[in-house]
Amino acid sequence: MKKRLLSVLLVLCMAVTMLPVSALAGEFSYTINISGMTVEGINQAIHDALIGHNPVIVRGEKTDADAEVVLTIPAERNLQWNAVYEADSSLSGSALLKLTAASKGTLVIGSGGRLSAGNNTAIFSESDSDTDITVSGIVYNSANPTISLSSSWNTITVGNGGQVIAEGNNRVIESKGNVTVDGGIVKNTSNSSTAEVINMADSGKTVTVQGGGQVIASGDNTAIRAGTNIVIITGKHSVSGVSSMVQNIKTDSTGTFPVIFSSQGVTVQGGGKVSAASVKASAICFDDGDITVTGEGSTVENTNVSASAAVILSGGTAISGNNVTVKDGGQVT
Repeated sequence: MKKRLLSVLLVLCMAVTMLPVSALAGEFSYTINISGMTVEGINQAIHDALIGHNPVIVRGEKTDADAEVVLTIPAERNLQWNAVYEADSSLSGSALLKLTAASKGTLVIGSGGRLSAGNNTAIFSESDSDTDITVSGIVYNSANPTISLSSSWNTITVGNGGQVIAEGNNRVIESKGNVTVDGGIVKNTSNSSTAEVINMADSGKTVTVQGGGQVIASGDNTAIRAGTNIVIITGKHSVSGVSSMVQNIKTDSTGTFPVIFSSQGVTVQGGGKVSAASVKASAICFDDGDITVTGEGSTVENTNVSASAAVILSGGTAISGNNVTVKDGGQVT
């Protein structure tokens, strides 16, 4: 009996030794602490770790980044960025993290992650990148798009606790792929900004705001410029009950841009809200497609008591019937 058991164990050991190293290592996570490292060293460490480990976790702090971290994340690999990473003043017009065209995996900015890009884009993807991005930490900058995704294969989700912020006259998210704000916040903070908060740069995609997610325009700018893409605002936060909302909070008469511009269609449902606050700003402006406001608490509104603009505008004309459906407790006010 003992001999048989030993024989079985020997066979198992031989089988394990025949596995490639990557198959063994890929089952285990690997942590990189970037504190005190050069950008070149960070690039090399991440590249080497992604070959044989999953997930790769980046921790630590670097506040003087003077070059891009160039990421090629292999398919089915996960890079979790939980580090504080800030641009040095010498870095300008570049990016903090750049996803190459060959990147096909997943990038997660974790709850402990912070990207402070200064005058640079925080996350940039090259055309043909097929990387899924999730933001649960904080990503912000003061010039150039905060996040710029040049591939229609990219997706980005701003999850619960995640914040993507533009502090200057710059777009927050510019994307050719699907954008989902699921409990997170996407906003600009400058009341003089004229740049869109979310700008969809391709067609046939979807912007979804759900789970209590917030898209906030503070200046005279559109919160979501969807173009030929569908916009869905739906539901509330599962714990706090806060409605998913897209809004412009500028209240004076200089605010003229609609909260959402779409030539494909907008659906507000499940208690979601679209809210304008300026005297002259519509909540939704559309050229084509259908506007549907459905479900108790679902609202499209202008909260300014002196508002002179139509809440929903199509081709320069106030709309209350054609292509607009309000049902099951939905409201346009």
